[in-house]
Amino acid sequence: MSCSLRPSRPGLRLAPIVFALALLQALSASAADLLLTSEQRKAAADFYWEYAFLATDAYNSGYNRNDKILMLTTMSSWLRERVEQAGPDAQARYAEFQRTASRPSASAASADDETVCATGQALTVTQSGVSEQGTAVVERQCRPRTDADEEPTNPVYSNREPVSMDDCQYTADHPRPHVPMNLILRTAARPGGWERVPEMRIAQQPMGWTLFVPGLLIDVWRRTRAEPDQAHSVEYAIVFRGTADGGGWLSDLRPITAVTPLVWDQYRQARNAVRDVIAEIRQLHEVGDRLLGQQTRVHITAVGHSLGGGLARYVYLRNPEISRVVGFNSSPVDGESAFSPYTAAERPEEPVSGVRARADVMTRERRADPHSFDADAAFFMLHEEGEFLSYIGGCTTSNLWGDEGGPKVHCDAIDLTRKGNPFRQHNMAQLACGLYALHRGIVK
Repeated sequence: MSCSLRPSRPGLRLAPIVFALALLQALSASAADLLLTSEQRKAAADFYWEYAFLATDAYNSGYNRNDKILMLTTMSSWLRERVEQAGPDAQARYAEFQRTASRPSASAASADDETVCATGQALTVTQSGVSEQGTAVVERQCRPRTDADEEPTNPVYSNREPVSMDDCQYTADHPRPHVPMNLILRTAARPGGWERVPEMRIAQQPMGWTLFVPGLLIDVWRRTRAEPDQAHSVEYAIVFRGTADGGGWLSDLRPITAVTPLVWDQYRQARNAVRDVIAEIRQLHEVGDRLLGQQTRVHITAVGHSLGGGLARYVYLRNPEISRVVGFNSSPVDGESAFSPYTAAERPEEPVSGVRARADVMTRERRADPHSFDADAAFFMLHEEGEFLSYIGGCTTSNLWGDEGGPKVHCDAIDLTRKGNPFRQHNMAQLACGLYALHRGIVK
């Protein structure tokens, strides 16, 4: 059987031209200028790795994930009353369900469980009885891991600690790089760890007559941070999932969809959704600070991979409450076309609805976040050297709008996969695993 390209399809004939233009742009762009030195690689990994874990876990998000079910069952007074009426056995099962559902995956310890098994071991949780108070008595033991401990419902990563860079490979034979999510979670021994905030999570559903682009999922995480002046400080990470379906790829066409009135792409969804998340954060701490008699310093970081990185940059420009952006292998399309180089006085009639002046972004008061290796930067963009988006967009450490100013963009290029397939190099779990290995000294 043979096949041939039909000459009546001009898009196919243009593809080599488009690729050549993109390659020329990549060759002419400074694109993070130089690869990091060994010392710079370690400093970058120390900063990026936890955010990389959050960006990786966003790909496990679904409409029916455990934390959503946990919220529903925990907040249901109807269910709690029936569990209490059913007696100790039901109460023990309910308590264990809450403990199990609160884990990010079946092989990770829960947020209040300090039992963390070594590499090659799995955690077994069993109920050994019921206390005098009617609560479950649970035993936790580490045992050798078997194939049955793998999580078929987790298609993105394996919750194990890597012992070499082989564990970070993303190949057909090794589709799930090792990303030990349990190591960043808040526990009694690690009070500064991350905890998920499921009540602020966003999962957009299709809407009415508008041509809706599905797939927008936003996870929200929180951690307490130590400040030099001893102020009470909390950081929120608003994490955007990257391109996971056709809707995501359509959102990558932002310059087109921005002027298409019947398309509600993920940039518009994100703009509205993040406003709601920020309002909830503000309300929570206004009430909490009154009750606790304290003043909380709130930092908000927007995080994302691929399309998610573009969304993170876009919502930063739209919301002065966001302190900084951390992006991985980010889409070169970031909604920047929605910001005009002219002021409102110079250009009073904007041709496109929603377009704002860049001067508005630069003159807004914004809380800086000094917790990084470049205190002046607002955007921290890391890409794997050779992955396909780096050939298209590039990244240069400078002000976003060049001589005009704007937030400072800090760009880092890192080569962890040693010139692999440019499309496989785009994988977020592989990058997260490599950054962790670099952070721990597994690789130099």
